[in-house]
Amino acid sequence: MLTVKKSSDTFICDVCNKEIRGGDGLVQWIEYVYPNEIDQPIFGEGLAAGYLIVHQHEKMEAPDSEDVAGGFEPPLSGMLRSCPIAYFYTSEGFMHLLRLLGLKDHNNNNAIAELAWRLYYPCYEEARTVFARLKEANVIPEHEGSYKLHEYISVALKFIESGYSDEWIQEHLAQRRNYEI
Repeated sequence: MLTVKKSSDTFICDVCNKEIRGGDGLVQWIEYVYPNEIDQPIFGEGLAAGYLIVHQHEKMEAPDSEDVAGGFEPPLSGMLRSCPIAYFYTSEGFMHLLRLLGLKDHNNNNAIAELAWRLYYPCYEEARTVFARLKEANVIPEHEGSYKLHEYISVALKFIESGYSDEWIQEHLAQRRNYEI
C-alpha cells in the first residue's frame, strides 16, 4: 500500500488543546444527511461541518443544522463521523481528502484545507498555535487564509524560536517598516 508523507507525529487536540501523540488521534466531523439517508456509508458526499483532530476519547459538539446547512433544505440529521488520523496517510485516505476538496456543493472547503495543512505540511501544526497572536500584532495579515502561505508559517516558527518574545515582534515590525520605505 502506498503511504503519504505526514507532517508530524504530534497534533494539538481541537477539544482539549492538549498534545496528541502517535496513534491516539482521530479526525472527527459532523455529516448532515436527510433522515432517509442515515444509513449511507461513511464518507458520503453529504453536507459536513467540523473536521477536527481530537483524542480518541473526545467527542465534539454537533452545531445546529441551520448553522451549516446554508441553502440546503431541512430537516437534516447530524451524525458524528470519525476515523483514525493514520487513515489519511494511506493513498485511499489522501485521495478521499482530495475528493472532498473537489465537491462543488461542499460548503466546508476551508476546514478541509486546514485539515490537509495540519496533516501534510511540516511544522504547520506548531506554527498555527501562534497565528492569532501574530495577526493581532499585525505581524501577519488579518485576511482569512493569507497567513497560511509558506512565508507566514516561517515567520510563526521564528517567533516560536524567539521564546514568544514581544521584543521579537517589535524588531520584526521595525524591519518590515524599514523594508517598506
